[in-house]
Amino acid sequence: NIEYLLTDFFGGEVSVVNSARVGLYEILRFYGLTRCDNVLVPDFLGQCVLNIINKAGFPVKKADEKTKAMLLLHQWGYPQRMDEVMVEAKKRNLLVIEDCAHSMDSTYKGRMIGSWGEASIYSFSKIFSIVMGGAVVSKNHGLMEYINKEKKENGGLYLKLINEISYFVLKNARKRGSNHGNNFVEVCYSQFHRLVRPNSIVFAGFPDTKNDLSKDLQKRKSN
Repeated sequence: NIEYLLTDFFGGEVSVVNSARVGLYEILRFYGLTRCDNVLVPDFLGQCVLNIINKAGFPVKKADEKTKAMLLLHQWGYPQRMDEVMVEAKKRNLLVIEDCAHSMDSTYKGRMIGSWGEASIYSFSKIFSIVMGGAVVSKNHGLMEYINKEKKENGGLYLKLINEISYFVLKNARKRGSNHGNNFVEVCYSQFHRLVRPNSIVFAGFPDTKNDLSKDLQKRKSN
């Protein structure tokens, strides 16, 4: 069970979802953000993530009185200065979401990234040999219950078909590397934002044990 494996790895509650972007959408919804609320984002955030934020908030690059949350990206394994960030976030009363898509198992001052803010998101396709898949990690039990409820209510045959379509479209798009293929990728990631429950196709290449997981992460760091 991947969720059990990751809960053991992180030492806290984990909910596996179709992608980190889906997890981000669910977090913003749980904390009550709307399209009238701003989300502070970095300059180098990808368009696909901005599109997802637009479904539950509004991304901005400068905080103002309408800013309710910030998305912090730990890019390529390099953590942000979290102690300084958390002081400023508390001063502004901002929800802190850590994007650990590129930085699973990285630490800052001896503490694992993803454990500083209210919630963190992970994208496994950035690290492991899988097409989709991600997770939300949080100490907020209410948030985890909400996401798990969403997974139960948005499952079934429709989700299975969408996952299969997404799998083949993404696979073929990556082979082609064309702009046309990238447009399909964008549709898969951003339009199915309410499809939170992954199936076996998504995690066919995920490590089976904690030892395998650690080996894959060490290989990633070495690369």
